Amino acid sequence: GYPEYWGPSWKGLLRHAYLANHEFKKSAFKSPQAVRLFGNPKEANEGHRSGRLRFFTSRFDSIDFIVIHPSARQPRKPLPIPIETVPPGTTGLFRLLYCPWDTNTSEQVEVERDAETIGETIQTMFLLGIGAKSSAGFGTATPGTPTVTANERADTLATIISSKLANS
Repeated sequence: GYPEYWGPSWKGLLRHAYLANHEFKKSAFKSPQAVRLFGNPKEANEGHRSGRLRFFTSRFDSIDFIVIHPSARQPRKPLPIPIETVPPGTTGLFRLLYCPWDTNTSEQVEVERDAETIGETIQTMFLLGIGAKSSAGFGTATPGTPTVTANERADTLATIISSKLANS
């Protein structure tokens, strides 16, 4: 089989990137925009609310394995740890759906602000790295040319997100 990166994992990465763009202040998740995009936690007092973002699983076209050998802190034989990786040059498709289900046509400015934030946050997500061991240099990714598909109402949204991603 080929490696997959699940939708909920993408959501977690994008939430982390959103937090990084807001100087890792936990209060950033309580902002109206964060609740609009990601929803609120299930344990929130004001009831559960779904976010506007929907994430899809990505499949990569190649797989590799590496073995790391941890150093033992005491005299014993450390066991090698195999790690599944996606080799450099492998392609995958990141798909995200922005669904402003709770808006009307008078809230176009809010949708445009969301589009700018989504573009900036995706940019940060790819800079930070994807998956485990990203702080050790694994998971670096270079986004290709973005393709944004939209209906007539969302043409402005598509333009904003594409311009943010093209500037990365």
